Amino acid sequence: MGMYVSMLPEHTSYKESGPRGETQLIKQANLTMPTLRGSTVFEIEAFDTDFSGVPVNQLERARQCGEYFEFDTKMNTTETGSIYIYSADSDDFEKIDYKYAADRAWNSKKLNTDKLVLFRPHQTWNMNSAILCESGEALGYTFHGNHSFLLQTDSLRKLHIGHYTYYSRSVVHDEKRMRLMEDIFCTGYVGGEGHEFYEDLETYDNAGKQSNMGKMGSPSLIALWLPEKLWKSKTNIDMRDAEIVKLMQTGKDGEVDQNKSIGGLDSNGFGETNNMEYTADYTVDNSVCFRSMQYTKMKDDDKPVITSINHGHWGPNIYPRCKNHRIGLTGCHIKEQGHKKSMI
Repeated sequence: MGMYVSMLPEHTSYKESGPRGETQLIKQANLTMPTLRGSTVFEIEAFDTDFSGVPVNQLERARQCGEYFEFDTKMNTTETGSIYIYSADSDDFEKIDYKYAADRAWNSKKLNTDKLVLFRPHQTWNMNSAILCESGEALGYTFHGNHSFLLQTDSLRKLHIGHYTYYSRSVVHDEKRMRLMEDIFCTGYVGGEGHEFYEDLETYDNAGKQSNMGKMGSPSLIALWLPEKLWKSKTNIDMRDAEIVKLMQTGKDGEVDQNKSIGGLDSNGFGETNNMEYTADYTVDNSVCFRSMQYTKMKDDDKPVITSINHGHWGPNIYPRCKNHRIGLTGCHIKEQGHKKSMI
């Protein structure tokens, strides 16, 4: 916007003409500024920041959230049944059989009260932020440097090449007049909210070392048997819990190897986000999973029924083809489904 303003005649300059110049600018450029609750909204576009040719939106970053699903303990006796979970990879509910999931559990069941839980900790979406601020000199200034234009001739190719360099820097002198509203709307799906399993700890660990967690094409689910004290009366589970870490390091033979590396759980993978710089070029791997929406069939010939609504970041309204509504691609908001709040 500042670049565009500087190329217009002086009578549209705010500095020369005050508020009238700004009004004239909007008229000449045929701009219609959207508003939100009475405040003017300026939408930024991605642009090249380091001559790499790749546009960057400086208010967008990848963020992760987590969910988990569970099989009823009655299935431990019958060894039948299935659950249906939402997968953003297919944008639909996908069926997962009890036997199929049990075969992919990293540890083994010890008691019939143990519950088979499917964790999906690395659901990654592109989240965008907004800057809420007061306009004008009360907030700060934008300083312009000596812009330069370099023109050169390539006689071999018979070309004239020009390079224009624009120097400016905005300085905020009253931080109380500005707030950064972080991660308030979503614009794209990255990965990690699918229905494929990490086969074992080694596969998961390699994905963490290669920074592939939460990327398209990578698995999403971790199957673990949890004792009753770790799942009963809970709607969220932190995978950094020492007992869950121990279960992840336990093989199907019951042997625990505490020297096993656990992908994002090691070093800075599952890190604290409180001290993370907003402009950091990395994504902190999530560890907290909330109980999510699922349909359950106790027997193969039963009809699927909703046994849990989502308690996580996306709220209770999860349904087939909701991905485009989450990212605003269709111009529609997430639709109210009326799922019962009383569901555990």
